[in-house]
Amino acid sequence: MFKFFGLASIVAGVLSVGQAHAQGRDWSGAYVGGSLGYGELNYSGVFDGDGTIPPSASGGYAEDLDINSASFGLYGGYNWQSDRIVYGIEVSANVFDGEDLTEERNMSGRDFIAGEFDWTASLRGRVGYAQHNTLAYVTGGVVWAGAEYTAIEGAEASSDRGTIDFDDAGAVVGLGVEHAVTDQIILRLEGLAYFFDDYVDGSGLNSDSDPGDFGRLDDGYAFRVGATYFFN
Repeated sequence: MFKFFGLASIVAGVLSVGQAHAQGRDWSGAYVGGSLGYGELNYSGVFDGDGTIPPSASGGYAEDLDINSASFGLYGGYNWQSDRIVYGIEVSANVFDGEDLTEERNMSGRDFIAGEFDWTASLRGRVGYAQHNTLAYVTGGVVWAGAEYTAIEGAEASSDRGTIDFDDAGAVVGLGVEHAVTDQIILRLEGLAYFFDDYVDGSGLNSDSDPGDFGRLDDGYAFRVGATYFFN
C-alpha cells in the first residue's frame, strides 16, 4: 500500500542532478500534461453469508480482490512560487482497465465475486521545494473512482447477479518529483495512495444474498510518469 514512499530516494537523486544547473527556473504558471502508469484498487466483502449480522465464520466469505491495471491520464494545474517554495492546485483524470474474479465454494454451491477498476479523478493541492530546475513535492486532496463489485450466484456466466457501483469520494496523498528539461517541457515521477472505505450493502444483489452481505472499496495506489507542457 505504501510502496510509493520508495520514491523518496529517487527524489533525492534527482535533486542532486538539479544542482548541476547554473540557474534556477520560475515554476509559477499554468501547465498541462499526460501520464502513463500502473494502479491498484483493493476490495473486500462478504457474499452468501449465513444470514446473521455480522456474518459468522460459517458464512461464505469472499476473498479480497486486488485489481491492478496499466493507466493513461491527463492532468493540469497552476503553480505559485515564493522563494524556493512552490504551491498550487491540480486536477487529474486517469483511465484503467482492471478486472478480477474470485470463486467461493460452500454448502450451497458456487458463488463468484467480480470487480472492475475503470477510472480515477482527483482534485489535489501541491506543496514543493524547488532547487534549480528540479521540484520535489507532496500532494493531497480528494479522489473519485469508477469501480464496480458484482456478486454472482451459481456460475460465472449466470444472470443471477447484482452489481454495486462505488460512488463515494476518498482521500489521496502522495509525493513526486519534476525536472525541467527545457523552459516548457517538464518530466514527472509520482506516487499516490488512495483511501476510500466505501461500504455498500449487498444483501439484495442476487437470489442467494443474505443480510450482512456487503462490498467495500478499501484503498489503492498508483505510480505514474508524465510529461508536462508549462505555459510561461
